[in-house]
Amino acid sequence: MKRIAGLVVLAIGLVAARPSHADEPTNPGIDPLLNRSKYPDEVEAEDPRRFRIDRMIAELLKEDFDRSVDQLLMASDMQFQDPGFLDGSAGAPTIDLELMLSNRRAIKILNHIQGLPERDKARTCEALFARAFQIHTNLFSTWVAIQSDPKIKTKSSVESSRLTVLLAMFATADRGDRALLGKQFEQLDRFAEEANRTIAAQPPQTKADLSRYIPFFFPQQNRSQLNLLQLAADRETNRRLSEQVEHELQQANMAKSEVPIVPWDARTTYFEAGPIVGNMQPDKHMTIYKFYDWTGNAKMDSEAPAQAALVKKLRGIVLP
Repeated sequence: MKRIAGLVVLAIGLVAARPSHADEPTNPGIDPLLNRSKYPDEVEAEDPRRFRIDRMIAELLKEDFDRSVDQLLMASDMQFQDPGFLDGSAGAPTIDLELMLSNRRAIKILNHIQGLPERDKARTCEALFARAFQIHTNLFSTWVAIQSDPKIKTKSSVESSRLTVLLAMFATADRGDRALLGKQFEQLDRFAEEANRTIAAQPPQTKADLSRYIPFFFPQQNRSQLNLLQLAADRETNRRLSEQVEHELQQANMAKSEVPIVPWDARTTYFEAGPIVGNMQPDKHMTIYKFYDWTGNAKMDSEAPAQAALVKKLRGIVLP
């Protein structure tokens, strides 16, 4: 978990971008020896990671909020991965929560919601969830239809819709809206029940094929759910709720780590990641999230029913 937490600090710099002007740098820089702007290939050759980050920031600057949401939902799942950015030394995060928070566009959407007037935050979180949830559930129906008619095609990414659903829930938990978070959990429950009934009604081979796709469609992972619940409790002004959740997590021997997230337009790279990036002060430019993991608890790590039982218990504590 510590390794993954370190990856998240890179924040958001490991997203693969698809800029409209791939050969033009946003910030080419000045060569102090020649006193002229550097050419794109010079900048990229000197620091390809920085070049990629600047290019992504420039692309995101062109997007309004709705466009960013559309892109996060509809773009390829490759937007959540950029192995070259890590120089092959390590893979991108593989756990949903870290994967979502390692996406610069997702952080831009989160930062936008965080900056809204309080009266608009709930409405925006609700609308984001509704849009992502509709696309995600429609994709499931499409995949069911493909089983009987392979000619049906879809360009939508299940991972993109699943992680956007998670982003909407994370933004909801981050503002401590336990009532709205409860409604979102209920919608996911209904989706899971309906999808399982649909799968059960299919012929044996179709049922077997669809069952393999279940992990892709049913957000969120037990660990993600657990951390959404503890985040919502942590934002509650009544500290007794947070203390109760903390007690349950300690009883379950859950490992805790702190994950600093920098703003979406920070020019941070994985290799500069640390408790403080550059001259930025964490109280002004970072948000420190604490996440819990199954690490160190062999029973919880290997047994999904035990994980689900803990999530169910926390839901009973946190959700109204």
